[in-house]
Parts: sequence; structure tokens; C-alpha cells
Amino acid sequence: MDVELAIKLKEENKAFKVEKYKHSYPHCWRTDKPILYYPLDSWFIKVTDIKGRMHELNTGINWKPKATGTGRFGNWLANANDWNLSRSRYWGNSVTNLENRRW
Repeated sequence: MDVELAIKLKEENKAFKVEKYKHSYPHCWRTDKPILYYPLDSWFIKVTDIKGRMHELNTGINWKPKATGTGRFGNWLANANDWNLSRSRYWGNSVTNLENRRW
């Protein structure tokens, strides 16, 4: 809290109420440190503009088994939202890089 500003507003009768407020934040279950979310610049792919075409192309693929394209993946495509490329977390599986060199 900016104490000087609070005093000035109170003196000028421009503040209805001045008090300190303790915010509750979610805490990490392992470290018990507060988890704070800060606004970050982000890059997005506007999937909503092309999701109709992606869904159309998906229906033309001969999926084996058929449920691969019509089930979970097909539903995901039909309801796709814009993709955030700037996530600051790790997710998914690592991609193995294999290299075959003949000496």
C-alpha cells in the first residue's frame, strides 16, 4: 500500500476507506510458496479461422482404427480454440532424437 497516497486521499476526504488487505494466493503443495500468475506477452495461432477446413480434411483421412479420427481427435478438431504458443511450462513427451552415423 502506498501510505503517503492513502494519507493524502484521507486528508482530502477523497477516500471512503483505507485499509491493508491481505490477498490469499494459491500455494505450491511442495514448497508452500505462493503461486503468482503474471501477465506475459503471448503468441497465438488463430485456429478458429481454419478449424472448419481442418475438420473437413480430417474427415477425408482413412483413419485406422476409424475412431482415431472421429473420436477424441475429431471432437478436439471440431471444438478447437486458438493455440497459445508462448506457454511457459513443459508439457507432453520429449522427442527422441536418434542419429545413425556410419564411421
